[in-house]
This record gives sequence, C-alpha cells and structure tokens, in this order.
Amino acid sequence: MKNNQSIDISGYKQIKFAVSSVSAAKWDDFKVIIQDRDDNYMVAKLADLGFKPDGKFHWLILEIEGIKKAGVDVSNLGKIIQIAWGGGVGANHSFHLDGLQLLK
Repeated sequence: MKNNQSIDISGYKQIKFAVSSVSAAKWDDFKVIIQDRDDNYMVAKLADLGFKPDGKFHWLILEIEGIKKAGVDVSNLGKIIQIAWGGGVGANHSFHLDGLQLLK
C-alpha cells in the first residue's frame, strides 16, 4: 500500500491470519492493531484471539463487525494489520505471520 492510499474491507466478514512464536512468552504484550485513515483504531491482544507462544501456528480471526463497533472506518483503512509487542523483547526474539486472508 502506498502512502495516502486506503483499503476498503467493508465487503468482508473476517480477517484471518496465523501467528507463531516461542519468544512471545517473554513479552509483556503482543497485539494486533487495525487503523483507519482518520487515526481511529482497534487493538486486540493476540492471546484473547487464541494465540499461544508455543511455536505452533495459531489461526486468529478478527470480525469486521467488531472492528466497526470499535469506531474504525473499515472502508477507509490506512493499516489493515499491524503487529505490536511490549517490553521483554530481546535479541533474536521473533514471531512469524502467515496466511493473511479476508473472508466473505
């Protein structure tokens, strides 16, 4: 996505993606952020979506209706998915993201 472009996902029902990490067990926080072009955003902790820091891939799902209810304009997204983490991150820590999908 280029600067000043937006994405419209209003025709979809879910965002689905897989995450794996062992390192995340040491982190204070591990979350996903969805943000529109007007800087309205929604934050969801990956653990609340079913993620476990066991090194296996876990499918996580965000409901588009939930994103809308959080005040995010899903027809004008600036960041479709941003992964963030808190303290405790050290050298050689990592996570893997795979299979990002929009589902109707």
